[in-house]
Amino acid sequence: MGLDVFLYRYEDFEDTRKREAEYESLSDAVWKKIGGEKEYKDLTEQEIEEARAACKEIARSLNLEDGGSDSNRTRSIEMPSSVNPEHLFKVGYFRSSYNESGINRVLDDLIGQKNALDYIFNNEERVYYSQPDWEQSRNRALEVLQRLREAKESGKTDYEVICVRPNLFGTRHDEMPTDSRTALTAFLAEFEKQKEMVSSFYAYSNLLGDFFIKPMTILAAMPGTEELFCREKVTYLIVESPNRAEWYEQALEIVIETIDWVTAQPDREKYYLAWSA
Repeated sequence: MGLDVFLYRYEDFEDTRKREAEYESLSDAVWKKIGGEKEYKDLTEQEIEEARAACKEIARSLNLEDGGSDSNRTRSIEMPSSVNPEHLFKVGYFRSSYNESGINRVLDDLIGQKNALDYIFNNEERVYYSQPDWEQSRNRALEVLQRLREAKESGKTDYEVICVRPNLFGTRHDEMPTDSRTALTAFLAEFEKQKEMVSSFYAYSNLLGDFFIKPMTILAAMPGTEELFCREKVTYLIVESPNRAEWYEQALEIVIETIDWVTAQPDREKYYLAWSA
């Protein structure tokens, strides 16, 4: 899971959102009327078909497509960057996962900028639809990018912190290592199993623990605590990561590229960001 930011173009934003919101309200009432308090999985085929047919009629009456979306709302663009075409970020699409690799988390670690994407587009309150001040957003993106490049030049971005924490879903106590020999045996068994996989993961966790199959240089293991659902004991691993900042530097460049694309459009006032988490 994570934060996804999409760029949309609306022919008439207020009109579209009004009709889509009305559809959502009316369709919810239909499902409640037909299904009562039952969950979707408990509905009969007849009830499902009846509700779907009623919702289609509601959509048509509001000049919406089936499902309640407006054909006048288009995802205006989501195309590869002209500079970094293979990057996860696209011109018109950004993402920050909620784990340690998400850009919001990483830029907080590296330059102390919390929620960088929210800051850049002045959407700290995380409004679902926003129309930023594009020039201000460009200046903020350039500011964050410059701070990241300065940290990179100083060597402060050459290290990464990996947090090893208790498994949220519990631990298989009957298989927990009790000494160095059983720990090594458990690792070798996991390592062999991973080699047999068609698609291998170099870093992952399961009920046995955290595994890092791809070699890395660990410089420190620091006991500490972390607040998740409650404050728990964890171990912070400090590892070498000499090219860590590069991917995030490119991501910020694509953010700027997206802003430049929008501001070059003759109808730039019709473009909005949609924030989905």
